[in-house]
Amino acid sequence: MNNLMCPISNDKADENIARVSALFTMLLTGLSLYLNAYGVMFILGLDFVIRGFTTSDCSFIKFISKQIVKSLKLKSKPIDLAPKKFAAKVGMIFAFTIAVLQFFNLIFIANIFGGVLILFSFLECFLGFCMGCFVYTMYIKLIFKK
Repeated sequence: MNNLMCPISNDKADENIARVSALFTMLLTGLSLYLNAYGVMFILGLDFVIRGFTTSDCSFIKFISKQIVKSLKLKSKPIDLAPKKFAAKVGMIFAFTIAVLQFFNLIFIANIFGGVLILFSFLECFLGFCMGCFVYTMYIKLIFKK
């Protein structure tokens, strides 16, 4: 745990919104796997693109999550935005990969990728644990061979 590296920024996100968004990711991924609906994963992938590569509030999942957090009157919990943006980029890769695998009817492999995405989302949603730092650390070690 002491050797973990995380991307860092001065920008903040609300942890509650991130956790509700993770719940939607779990639900949409599960629905897509159950129905073998690659369109759902493609739309989820586009949402990840918006959250990972822009500062826009055009993400439908983020919008709905904000409304839920607001209606529940949850106090804002500011956290670093950079790990969440990195996690969204990883989520995008998973979502598009699952969509392509489903399109080509490679259901078993799609279910494996989907299971990993659901697991990562579960950890974020229910435990507040972001796998992004672990993935980022492995990525950096592979790139810089440390």
